[in-house]
Amino acid sequence: MKSRKGKNTIRVSALSLALLIGISSANAAEIKPAKLGHSFSDSHPRALAMNKFAADVEAATGGAVKITLYGNSVLGSEQQMLQATRSNVQQLYMGAVSPLAGFQKQFQIFDFPFLFSTNQEAAAILDSEFGQKMLGDLNAINLTGLSWAGGAFRNIANIKRDISTLDGFRGLKIRVMPTQVAIDSFKSMGINPVPMAYSEVFTALETGALDGHEHPSVDILQNKMYEVEKHLTLTGHVYTPVALIASKKWFESLTPEQQAIVQKVASENKMFQRGLEIEQEKSAIAELEKNGMKVSTLQDGELDKIREAVKPVIEKHKKTVGEETINAFYQARQAANQ
Repeated sequence: MKSRKGKNTIRVSALSLALLIGISSANAAEIKPAKLGHSFSDSHPRALAMNKFAADVEAATGGAVKITLYGNSVLGSEQQMLQATRSNVQQLYMGAVSPLAGFQKQFQIFDFPFLFSTNQEAAAILDSEFGQKMLGDLNAINLTGLSWAGGAFRNIANIKRDISTLDGFRGLKIRVMPTQVAIDSFKSMGINPVPMAYSEVFTALETGALDGHEHPSVDILQNKMYEVEKHLTLTGHVYTPVALIASKKWFESLTPEQQAIVQKVASENKMFQRGLEIEQEKSAIAELEKNGMKVSTLQDGELDKIREAVKPVIEKHKKTVGEETINAFYQARQAANQ
């Protein structure tokens, strides 16, 4: 009797263990893991917003959708990360959409100078039917656009001199985004544009291969560019929007409920991210000055000269971007300012 009871106990224990293993395996199978890549430092407002996005999605799905973050370009350049997201090697991406112009020409519109006047105007345009259609267009290249997460105006920093006029920029070797619109825009200003991966910029400035670069002030601060560049001119020449984008294959692998949660959290998170970006933009200039950067504004009339200089660039690339996209943008901008 004692032996039979022992055998029964062993059988029950074995059955319990099998059930536990089965439950654990089922739970593991239900988890939808995702890698989210971006190029920003850990303290950047965009990185902080993505931390919140990942935590909120995991909480709202009861742990079923688990997002792991990879910042500081550890998964590659923005172009490489977007390609990885298209092929579902990486499931989520947050960053600039300029690299998408190689697949969908209409995205070149965001490289046009002086499209946006304020952060508020930019948000209204991107949240409009125009902006949502642009996100929807991503489905054709195996991506799902979740939200226009934020954006910032770009300024020009350099190692040579204080600049407050258009003529002051002439002849400088400035790193620009690797897009034809950006290259042509800077050429029209008398600048020698150098398309280069951002990860190479600091070293190029140290060696003199570059005289400067253009970027939002928050990024200039976060990446400690003040250690090599001592002059910043507030040009605000381009507003670069950033988007939160998913692999279409991964997104469609989620249940309808999970898809709705991810989309809802993305929509809520963009407001958080935009607020952080605007807040840090205000303090970034003061911090750059504290760290030895001389910050200059353009003299009266100089911004108009730059606008005039880049007009031919916009005309040149209108056909590539497409009349429909351009007209829709200007309609959205008009509505945003009514």
